[in-house]
Amino acid sequence: MSEEDQKIPPPRLRVHVSPVGFEDDRVVLPILEMKADKVYLIQQGGEGTEDRAQFCVDHIKERLSETGFIEGKNLIIIAINIFDLYGGLKVMAEIFGREQGQGNDIFFNASSGGHIVSFAGWLACMLWKGTPYYCSPDNWDYLDNRDTPLTSGLKEIVPVPTFHIDRPDSELLHFLDLIVNFLDENKKFKDVTSRNIADLIAGDDPNLDRSNKTQRKPREYNKVKWLVTKLIDRRYAEYADPKQKRIRITAEGKQALKVFQTYDLESKVTGPKES
Repeated sequence: MSEEDQKIPPPRLRVHVSPVGFEDDRVVLPILEMKADKVYLIQQGGEGTEDRAQFCVDHIKERLSETGFIEGKNLIIIAINIFDLYGGLKVMAEIFGREQGQGNDIFFNASSGGHIVSFAGWLACMLWKGTPYYCSPDNWDYLDNRDTPLTSGLKEIVPVPTFHIDRPDSELLHFLDLIVNFLDENKKFKDVTSRNIADLIAGDDPNLDRSNKTQRKPREYNKVKWLVTKLIDRRYAEYADPKQKRIRITAEGKQALKVFQTYDLESKVTGPKES
């Protein structure tokens, strides 16, 4: 291979992520029609869990193998609790991170697998710029005994709209994580003061007696004010007592942390740079 050939980047793969419920055609046909290069099948699983739709998974694997997909190579099967939103989102983050890190494009099938895992995939597409789609079947073949797929055929593939989600930067997430963990571990606290927050950022224990604490510098409180303002602007926190500058984390803040924790929280709180 020439030096010039070595500089040519590998082709972008079309990667499809498809949860599997009681469906068959709605998973297989869009994969073939949209010419997928690689497929992730997400099925119900976990310790002590039986996937009632296993017959659909088996049939899908059989059909895809006939078209060149090889399990473990370009066909990956992942078993998770499809009713756990945050667990599903974590798996989506791993898939998106791996595939987009290799320059590949991701398409998410929101047609099968249940509402929770479909929402996790749709949210992942908004967070990490995937392309969700919904497949409208030709027929709705409902059967009570569930020994055949719910539907058959493929009428059309409908793009699912997405909206940009402005993800908080890692610094703000780390700051939010510090406060939430502290409040979770110290049930006697319902809110935190500026002093508590300054201690947390510095790595000190806010539970220590004030007489044993180091004197905090004005720039440390400026950092606290800057970060708290950012939390309040996003509605992740609110003042419990504005006069004493006590804040509490809102339900929206706790939910946001769970969603965005799939990102790296390793960056440290540094605050605005001093002039």
